[in-house]
Amino acid sequence: MACSALDSGTVHHWLKICEQRAGTAESSFVRSHIEAMSEEENNVEGQGSAAMLHAAGTDTIWVTLTIFILAMVLHPECQRRAQEELDAVLGAGRLPEFRDRPSLPYVEAILQETLRQAAPLGLPHVSLEDDMYNGMLITKGSIVIANIRSITLDENIYHKPTEFIPERFLPQPTGGGEPAPPVYGCGQRICPGRHFGDNSIWIAIATILAAVTITKAVGQDGEEITPEVRFKSTLLK
Repeated sequence: MACSALDSGTVHHWLKICEQRAGTAESSFVRSHIEAMSEEENNVEGQGSAAMLHAAGTDTIWVTLTIFILAMVLHPECQRRAQEELDAVLGAGRLPEFRDRPSLPYVEAILQETLRQAAPLGLPHVSLEDDMYNGMLITKGSIVIANIRSITLDENIYHKPTEFIPERFLPQPTGGGEPAPPVYGCGQRICPGRHFGDNSIWIAIATILAAVTITKAVGQDGEEITPEVRFKSTLLK
């Protein structure tokens, strides 16, 4: 039949156009851009902003939470300490909220240690003029990529950098007082969505720790299965 060529994606797109024209589309980032534009304006900028919001906030958060869950499986003592802190602050009957964040330093430390594992490289920058760095000439127009993974593994900055130690981010004298990892980049082109991403990951981690206990899977033989830790180098691990 001729209508079989009309896939669900086409129908969905057409319905969205109808909603926009009728003024019944739900409030969203994209709708705000469309309503703010005049008929003469090109919506390329709005399309690009919407696309970047989706691209920057999907795999990045998913990968980071995957690393968090793996870390909790492999380091149950860290999970227990975070849950004890949550129980002491929240009590019974409610989940964590953003207003609780200052009162949950160990949960914050787990977030920072998880982020330290997640980003191998920063996004590309372009040199606007010739520059010298440690005796090396960086010519105008050069692509410069920060080696974030090298920074987060620097023994001069992080004690035992290959180990998962949330306590490193607690203030001294109870912790290591080490700096937060620069996973969102640096300089004028630092990630513009860093606050959105940071808050999204924090509330997810805090809620998971408050609601469930993550343990190793059990095989058919009744023995626990220790997951294999294996990463491959991409924009995200």
